Amino acid sequence: MNNKKLLFIGLFMLFISTLFAKSENIFYGKINFLIGDVTIKKASGQTFKAKLNTKIYVGDKILTGNNGTAQVIIGKNIKIRIAKNSEFELKKEQITKANTKKTIFGLTFGKIWVNILKLKKGNNVEVDTPTAVIGVRGTIFVIKQDDVSTVLYVGKGEVSILSKLSKKEIIVGKGFMVKIDSTGKFSEKKGMTEQDKKEMMRGIPVFIKKGERRPHDIKKELKSEIRKEKSRLYKQRQFASRLRNEDLSTGRTLKDIHGNTVRVEQIFRKRDKQSFQILNITKRDDGLAYFDFTAYFNKELPKDFKNWGEFFVNNDNLKMEKRNIIFGTKKANGGGDTFRWFGTYNSKTGEFDDEFYINNEKRYGDIDNIKTMESYSDKLQLVGELQLYSDEAMTTPAEKIEISIFVISDDGKILGKKYFETTDNILTLFNTASGEIILDSDAFIEGEIDIVTIPNIGFVILQEIL
Repeated sequence: MNNKKLLFIGLFMLFISTLFAKSENIFYGKINFLIGDVTIKKASGQTFKAKLNTKIYVGDKILTGNNGTAQVIIGKNIKIRIAKNSEFELKKEQITKANTKKTIFGLTFGKIWVNILKLKKGNNVEVDTPTAVIGVRGTIFVIKQDDVSTVLYVGKGEVSILSKLSKKEIIVGKGFMVKIDSTGKFSEKKGMTEQDKKEMMRGIPVFIKKGERRPHDIKKELKSEIRKEKSRLYKQRQFASRLRNEDLSTGRTLKDIHGNTVRVEQIFRKRDKQSFQILNITKRDDGLAYFDFTAYFNKELPKDFKNWGEFFVNNDNLKMEKRNIIFGTKKANGGGDTFRWFGTYNSKTGEFDDEFYINNEKRYGDIDNIKTMESYSDKLQLVGELQLYSDEAMTTPAEKIEISIFVISDDGKILGKKYFETTDNILTLFNTASGEIILDSDAFIEGEIDIVTIPNIGFVILQEIL
């Protein structure tokens, strides 16, 4: 992503990224079962022991030892069981031009059992091995990978398997298996025998069905489910209470980059069925600065935040029809400045038509024309400049807006990129890192608009979604 786009996104990323994040921006899945030695290796190279309910992100590798097995669940549609002595990776998720998703997993060695329920039209899953690419949309299958070959067993549905070397692709149906050797050649596709079925499931964790459980196990599970249900109802009542007036509010006291102590307060409001507003207020001794973001959509938003993640990620026809962004100050002496940035979605161009106002004077500009003035390879800090014009043809220059963005800690220090590379828990990041946005222009009467932002509202909403 180039610096101009980063600057554009940075203006409100700490507020709304949680609502529109794809799977790599929030956690992608979690381990809901494990036995023995199971290790997570991050893309940064950091490794740690997996635990029950460990969250898994795109780029993570799961390694099982001699006595280790695990199951990963991803969304509502994918379950993956990993046998011992295996290396499995959540490689990436691609969004195509047609707004469909391709999810790619990797099996370097070992064995996995995969259960994929029927996916949304156009979406698909691939599993990449050293010798093959397996493509599916809804099925159950097992892949075994050793040093020289890939073996595919299909338990349900159909699976396509492509040899990387020969470029040949075949379809394997329910009850059949096939092998690709180190030269890329396929073995003859054959129906599985009972011995093949046993080999297919060897080392794969198997869960006992409810009807096979012993009475005291069922009683114990029922008590556990009752406790979970009571906890769930309690949380729902708490959340319903917070949303009684369809508002959420939060705040934090911290320091800005100048070392000044500031109080930041945030309000989230569902304005109506198809729009929401986030208001971020920074209080200082000489007055306050604020950021007001309102988004309008073409569809009704879910009433329950728990449904927002799926709503925004899996709703192909969802469009933000309009967005209003306002930066402003209200000084103790009664003065103040405003910079308004309004956008309306243009279905012909697929982009927003933008309007700018400085203290109610209309201006014209193109956000793609932001000029990067300073960027830093080691710090999360960026300075850019937006030229505004007094005419719609953008031939007569007017004011310039200098935009500075910093990601900071609670003591006002600018954070470096290593902080995010070494901190794995996205919720921890949202709860400890903040942002500071400074707008400066000769057109401002009271000087720069300096806003300290907190991601607390996003943190609360993300917790509800997860």
